[in-house]
Amino acid sequence: MAESSSLQAVLTPPDAWGVGVPVPSGTFAELGDEELLVELETHERMKAWIEARGIAVVEELARRREREALAELDERDRDALSRTRTLVVVGVREAVVDEVALATGAGQRAAETRVRMAREWERFTPVREALAAGRMSWSRAVQVSTRTSEVDSGRMRRIVEKVLAPYIPGPGGDSGGLEVPQSVFSWRLGRAVAAVTTSRQRHEDAIARRDAWAVINPDADGTMTLTGTPDASPPHSPASTTSPAACAARATPAR
Repeated sequence: MAESSSLQAVLTPPDAWGVGVPVPSGTFAELGDEELLVELETHERMKAWIEARGIAVVEELARRREREALAELDERDRDALSRTRTLVVVGVREAVVDEVALATGAGQRAAETRVRMAREWERFTPVREALAAGRMSWSRAVQVSTRTSEVDSGRMRRIVEKVLAPYIPGPGGDSGGLEVPQSVFSWRLGRAVAAVTTSRQRHEDAIARRDAWAVINPDADGTMTLTGTPDASPPHSPASTTSPAACAARATPAR
């Protein structure tokens, strides 16, 4: 996706949009019920397009950083091994994740997802196209990214087509995309992934997605979240009676 474009590089919304200004509900008082719902749908489509645009920005940033780093490596060692070059690229992408996180306020995982979608363009081209067309929300794009980690890149387009297909085809039905209910989208995605992966691949992917983290508030209340562990306590279990020090002590393995 390195081709040049005649599109505007700097996004400048028109003044009539009122960007940065609180929008009173009275702005929409003249719209009928159906028009209000259409406006909501329009917002979702535009947000998806904005996300696709953001991924393109990240792609250019990552490509530029990689090009600069490899040029510096060539100046130092023109005969650098391919492994060395790969390590340089990996290091650059980790740095770009940090840059994206700082620029957007996104968490580490969210920034990693953006960089992955930006640089693995062959795999994520169908997802990025769906975002740009307003047929897939960002949350669904992240869901696809997470669930398809074991899927070959060449199968991604077919999976995207399946999850975005009309829910009620034919006259009077929907057009698919954002109109597909979330429960149906998730069900379709699970079936599509299962159809092109082995049970072992899915098991290893589930193991890789296991995680646990804790958030301790200044007043000593906190929450511990566990994901993917069948014998763990329920997610978001309260820890309000445990101090940060006690949590740290309990989390430290006995010697």
